Amino acid sequence: FMGIKSGLNEAFIIGGAEKDALIAESPKAVGIIKPYLGGKNVRRWVCDYPDQWMVYMPHGVATKGLEAVLDHLRPFQKQLEGRATEQAWYELQQPQEKFTTAYAQPKIIFPDIANDLRFAFDTKGAFFSNTAYCVASSDLYLLAILNAKAVQHFYVHLSAQIRGGYLRFWTQYVEQIPVPPVSPSDRNALVTLVERVLAAKRANSSSETSALEREIDERVYRLYALTPEEIKLVEKSGK
Repeated sequence: FMGIKSGLNEAFIIGGAEKDALIAESPKAVGIIKPYLGGKNVRRWVCDYPDQWMVYMPHGVATKGLEAVLDHLRPFQKQLEGRATEQAWYELQQPQEKFTTAYAQPKIIFPDIANDLRFAFDTKGAFFSNTAYCVASSDLYLLAILNAKAVQHFYVHLSAQIRGGYLRFWTQYVEQIPVPPVSPSDRNALVTLVERVLAAKRANSSSETSALEREIDERVYRLYALTPEEIKLVEKSGK
C-alpha cells in the first residue's frame, strides 16, 4: 500500500510538543493525530522513529471538537486551497482511507527510493507519507526474505533506477519478488534469527548484527536452491 499524500507536509506533520498542545486544547484530536514516518526514517530491519506526528484529516472529517486543529491549519489555508485536487482546505489531499486499517497494524514498511534493501518492521502503527510503502503483513519470515542478499541481487536487475544507482520500490516491482516455499522448521529458524536482529537493533540501532544476517542470507540461498556458483555471483555483486 502506498503512503498518504498531504499536499503540504509542513501543515499536517507536527512535533510532539505541538501534538500535546492540540490535544490539551481539543481532546478529540487524540483520534486524528497519528505517529508519523517518512521514507528517510525507514532503515533496514527497524525504523528510526522521530518525535513527529501526522494530523490525519480525511475527506469528510467532522470538525466539531477539532477547533484547535483548524486553528493550527489556518495559517496554511491559502496554500492548501491551491492544491491540485478538490477537497476541503483542511483535509489531506490523498488520505488513503482504505489503507488505514493496515497502517495501524504491525506491518512491513519500506521507502520508495533507496540504494539497497530497507524493509523494516513497524509495530507502532505509524502513518506515513508518499515517500514510503507498506506490506500489510507481520510475517517475519517474509521480512527475512525481503532483506536477503539474494533478493537484493534480483531486485537490482528488476527495479527502475535513478541517478546514483538508487532503486525505486514501487508496487509494480516489489510484488514481483518471488517468495520461496518453506518448511515449518526452516520458517521458525528464520523467524528466530529475525527476532534476534530486531531485538538488537531496537536496543541500539547501530548494533552489530552481521553474523545473524549472514546466517539469514545462507538459509535464504538454500530456500532459492542457488548453486555455489550462483551464490558467488550474488556475493560478488553485493560488494
